[in-house]
Amino acid sequence: MGELGVRSKKAYMAKSILIAIVLTYFALPVFFYWRFRHNISVVFSRNQFSDPNLSAITVSLEALNSELTDFSFTADRVANILLRGQPVSLIYGSVGSLGIAGRSGNMWHSKKCVYAFADAEQSNWMRQSGDIFELAVAGTSHSVFWVKLVKIKTEQDAAHHS
Repeated sequence: MGELGVRSKKAYMAKSILIAIVLTYFALPVFFYWRFRHNISVVFSRNQFSDPNLSAITVSLEALNSELTDFSFTADRVANILLRGQPVSLIYGSVGSLGIAGRSGNMWHSKKCVYAFADAEQSNWMRQSGDIFELAVAGTSHSVFWVKLVKIKTEQDAAHHS
């Protein structure tokens, strides 16, 4: 193989590495974001009952936020679904958390996510369903749980197709 063949092989390797970097840092995050948004659309389209509605959830979240110092929750969308025979209120909204910002002290960070909002009775059931829910914060009258959205969608799909 001549010098030209070695150069073209090196150029091919460099292009391959560049493509791998682009896929890793740009395409995959876009795919995972799209998949997350798709799962939200599917789960939230299966709303099964109307109460509590967005207004009632917002009032309850304001009360919960007044009790908290490290978190703040808002609601953009609510889906009330049946999961394993239990009513569950799923919320898509912003979650603010207090984090460390270096020399400037603490700083609020916010991101959109899906979480479950539960009263005392629902909280007990969600604590027993650790494969789907993880306690985020517990207030005096309501609690917030992080949810495994893919697991909920999978269970809904199985129930929907049976």
